[in-house]
Amino acid sequence: HYAMLIKMKSIIYDIVSIFVTNYTENHFIIEEYSDTVTKIMKYIRSNKNIKLDLQEIANATFFSVSGIRKIFKNEVGVPIKKYIESVVFSEAKKLLAQKSMSISEISSLLGFYDRYYFSKRFKHIYGITPNEYKRRF
Repeated sequence: HYAMLIKMKSIIYDIVSIFVTNYTENHFIIEEYSDTVTKIMKYIRSNKNIKLDLQEIANATFFSVSGIRKIFKNEVGVPIKKYIESVVFSEAKKLLAQKSMSISEISSLLGFYDRYYFSKRFKHIYGITPNEYKRRF
């Protein structure tokens, strides 16, 4: 019975993980927003980095930092920093699934100062470590 319970738990976890991945990636459909928010989202998606600076985004989209914060939150419903985090960690999952890069390389590529902080944040968000995710997927 114990082996069957572990197998069921693994299957349920895999299904939930797939759902969460798809929901995160597809929840923010760029075409549903104004031109301003669309520009902001495209910039964030093309510069996937946890250290992405709001001033950098503001300069690239020709708005003020306070302006992009306000319009993004009002239109999308989440703070822009939370959106950046979701884009970065979604990219992390894709890179981990490819298995061609180490966790250190992925964390560095995504702008984290060290892989330990990246791993801690990943586990906080997804409930498993990057190593566990890499082994499962």
